[in-house]
Amino acid sequence: MKKSTGIRLFLILAVVLCGSAYTIGYYYSVRQSEKEMAKEQALLEAQRAEETLEEDKRPNSQESAAEAVSYEYVLGEQDGYVIVYYADQKTVYSITDIPVKYLSSELQREISEGKPISGEEELYNFLESHSS
Repeated sequence: MKKSTGIRLFLILAVVLCGSAYTIGYYYSVRQSEKEMAKEQALLEAQRAEETLEEDKRPNSQESAAEAVSYEYVLGEQDGYVIVYYADQKTVYSITDIPVKYLSSELQREISEGKPISGEEELYNFLESHSS
Protein backbone atom coordinates (compact mmCIF):
# COMPACT_ATOMS: atom_id res chain seq x y z
CA MET A 1 0.00 0.00 0.00
CA LYS A 2 2.87 2.35 0.75
CA LYS A 3 4.33 1.73 -2.67
CA SER A 4 1.07 2.57 -4.49
CA THR A 5 0.67 5.73 -2.37
CA GLY A 6 4.19 6.79 -3.31
CA ILE A 7 3.47 6.20 -6.98
CA ARG A 8 0.24 8.23 -6.73
CA LEU A 9 2.04 11.08 -5.01
CA PHE A 10 4.76 10.95 -7.65
CA LEU A 11 2.20 11.07 -10.47
CA ILE A 12 0.31 13.95 -8.83
CA LEU A 13 3.56 15.83 -8.31
CA ALA A 14 4.58 15.17 -11.95
CA VAL A 15 1.21 16.43 -13.23
CA VAL A 16 1.43 19.56 -11.05
CA LEU A 17 4.99 20.25 -12.18
CA CYS A 18 4.13 19.75 -15.87
CA GLY A 19 1.07 21.98 -15.54
CA SER A 20 3.12 24.65 -13.79
CA ALA A 21 5.84 24.47 -16.42
CA TYR A 22 3.24 24.77 -19.17
CA THR A 23 1.57 27.77 -17.49
CA ILE A 24 4.88 29.53 -16.93
CA GLY A 25 5.91 28.92 -20.54
CA TYR A 26 2.56 30.17 -21.79
CA TYR A 27 2.73 33.41 -19.81
CA TYR A 28 6.34 33.93 -20.88
CA SER A 29 5.44 33.56 -24.56
CA VAL A 30 2.47 35.93 -24.14
CA ARG A 31 4.76 38.56 -22.60
CA GLN A 32 7.30 38.10 -25.39
CA SER A 33 4.65 38.55 -28.08
CA GLU A 34 3.31 41.64 -26.32
CA LYS A 35 6.83 43.09 -26.32
CA GLU A 36 7.25 42.29 -30.03
CA MET A 37 3.88 43.84 -30.84
CA ALA A 38 4.83 46.99 -28.90
CA LYS A 39 8.08 47.21 -30.91
CA GLU A 40 6.20 46.76 -34.19
CA GLN A 41 3.66 49.39 -33.15
CA ALA A 42 6.46 51.83 -32.35
CA LEU A 43 8.05 51.14 -35.76
CA LEU A 44 4.73 51.72 -37.53
CA GLU A 45 4.21 55.00 -35.69
CA ALA A 46 7.71 56.12 -36.61
CA GLN A 47 7.10 55.24 -40.27
CA ARG A 48 3.80 57.12 -40.27
CA ALA A 49 5.47 60.15 -38.73
CA GLU A 50 8.20 60.00 -41.38
CA GLU A 51 5.61 59.70 -44.18
CA THR A 52 3.74 62.68 -42.76
CA LEU A 53 6.94 64.73 -42.80
CA GLU A 54 7.60 63.70 -46.41
CA GLU A 55 4.06 64.65 -47.42
CA ASP A 56 4.48 68.05 -45.78
CA LYS A 57 7.62 68.65 -47.84
CA ARG A 58 5.83 67.90 -51.12
CA PRO A 59 4.42 70.84 -53.05
CA ASN A 60 0.64 71.10 -52.88
CA SER A 61 -0.11 72.85 -56.13
CA GLN A 62 -1.63 70.89 -58.99
CA GLU A 63 0.82 72.44 -61.43
CA SER A 64 3.78 70.98 -59.57
CA ALA A 65 2.10 67.58 -59.53
CA ALA A 66 1.44 67.81 -63.27
CA GLU A 67 5.07 68.71 -63.93
CA ALA A 68 6.26 65.75 -61.85
CA VAL A 69 4.26 63.29 -63.97
CA SER A 70 5.91 62.59 -67.27
CA TYR A 71 3.77 61.91 -70.30
CA GLU A 72 4.44 61.20 -73.93
CA TYR A 73 1.21 62.26 -75.63
CA VAL A 74 -1.57 64.80 -75.24
CA LEU A 75 -5.10 64.39 -76.56
CA GLY A 76 -6.61 67.46 -78.13
CA GLU A 77 -9.37 68.44 -80.52
CA GLN A 78 -9.26 69.56 -84.13
CA ASP A 79 -12.31 70.04 -86.38
CA GLY A 80 -14.50 68.11 -83.91
CA TYR A 81 -12.25 65.03 -83.79
CA VAL A 82 -9.73 63.76 -81.25
CA ILE A 83 -6.16 64.45 -82.26
CA VAL A 84 -3.05 63.02 -80.61
CA TYR A 85 -0.06 65.31 -80.08
CA TYR A 86 3.37 64.51 -78.78
CA ALA A 87 4.14 65.90 -75.31
CA ASP A 88 5.20 69.25 -76.79
CA GLN A 89 1.50 69.75 -77.76
CA LYS A 90 2.55 71.09 -81.16
CA THR A 91 3.71 68.08 -83.15
CA VAL A 92 0.82 65.89 -84.35
CA TYR A 93 1.24 62.18 -83.68
CA SER A 94 -2.09 61.02 -85.11
CA ILE A 95 -5.44 62.33 -86.27
CA THR A 96 -8.24 59.99 -85.21
CA ASP A 97 -11.75 59.41 -86.48
CA ILE A 98 -13.21 59.72 -82.97
CA PRO A 99 -15.81 62.51 -82.84
CA VAL A 100 -15.47 64.54 -79.66
CA LYS A 101 -19.23 65.14 -79.44
CA TYR A 102 -19.89 61.45 -78.70
CA LEU A 103 -17.55 61.37 -75.70
CA SER A 104 -18.67 62.04 -72.13
CA SER A 105 -18.80 65.68 -71.08
CA GLU A 106 -15.98 65.10 -68.58
CA LEU A 107 -13.78 63.56 -71.28
CA GLN A 108 -14.67 66.39 -73.68
CA ARG A 109 -13.53 68.91 -71.06
CA GLU A 110 -10.26 67.02 -70.44
CA ILE A 111 -9.53 66.83 -74.17
CA SER A 112 -10.29 70.52 -74.70
CA GLU A 113 -7.78 71.31 -71.92
CA GLY A 114 -5.25 68.81 -73.30
CA LYS A 115 -5.52 65.35 -71.72
CA PRO A 116 -2.03 63.94 -70.97
CA ILE A 117 -1.38 60.27 -71.85
CA SER A 118 1.57 58.58 -70.14
CA GLY A 119 2.61 56.13 -72.84
CA GLU A 120 1.72 54.09 -75.91
CA GLU A 121 -0.16 51.44 -73.97
CA GLU A 122 -2.47 54.00 -72.37
CA LEU A 123 -2.88 55.74 -75.73
CA TYR A 124 -3.80 52.54 -77.56
CA ASN A 125 -6.20 51.55 -74.78
CA PHE A 126 -7.94 54.92 -75.10
CA LEU A 127 -8.10 54.73 -78.89
CA GLU A 128 -9.33 51.14 -78.85
CA SER A 129 -12.05 51.80 -76.30
CA HIS A 130 -13.35 54.96 -78.06
CA SER A 131 -13.06 53.93 -81.72
CA SER A 132 -16.19 52.85 -83.55
